[in-house]
Amino acid sequence: MVSVAHNMAAFAPWNRWNPADRFLSKIAKYFYNHSLLDAFSTGRLRIQFPFRRAIETSVPIKGKLDFLGVNYYTRMHLRFNPFRRMGIELRHRDIEGYGLTDMGWEIHPQGLKRVLIQASGHGVPLIITENGIATRNDRKKIKFMKRHVDVLEKCLKRGIDIRGYFYWSLIDNYEWLRGLDAGFGLYSVNFETLERKPTAAAAYYADLIRRRSSV
Repeated sequence: MVSVAHNMAAFAPWNRWNPADRFLSKIAKYFYNHSLLDAFSTGRLRIQFPFRRAIETSVPIKGKLDFLGVNYYTRMHLRFNPFRRMGIELRHRDIEGYGLTDMGWEIHPQGLKRVLIQASGHGVPLIITENGIATRNDRKKIKFMKRHVDVLEKCLKRGIDIRGYFYWSLIDNYEWLRGLDAGFGLYSVNFETLERKPTAAAAYYADLIRRRSSV
């Protein structure tokens, strides 16, 4: 089974009443979530930036996916700002009261449903290859996982062909934007001694796997 893992995000206009914000959200969703995936279906890669002419080229990848790996973490809000590069201002906002991660990302479980519905339109099985939260708070990590798995199970009942779910990550890792202090891991790591300790979230994930395996 050969595929790619594609990072997908939920997008929303900063102000829903503003047509410019809605336009930017629509363009961002296509560029970030769909341009690569559509190329696997059509053999044509189309790149569209806001306020720019689309670029389109032929690529020999049509029908090459055996499944699709989906990485999902967060939702982003966009608004038009003429003083920013390309006229875009992007923020994470805690609209639903779940809080932000230590990376400052919004926790938005329902966005997972939206990206899985979008990804399922390409006619191949899906595997959630990354879904996780940067936090040292075990309770927050467990709640994040539970809320997203609850959404995943609703998608399964809806008939979406999902073959697996992988939490990111097994151990604390080097995170590109933050270095060594993001705290994604189910096992915490002391990067001076390399000692690794299981968190309560690791036990929860193990129990989740056992329960799902017995279904």
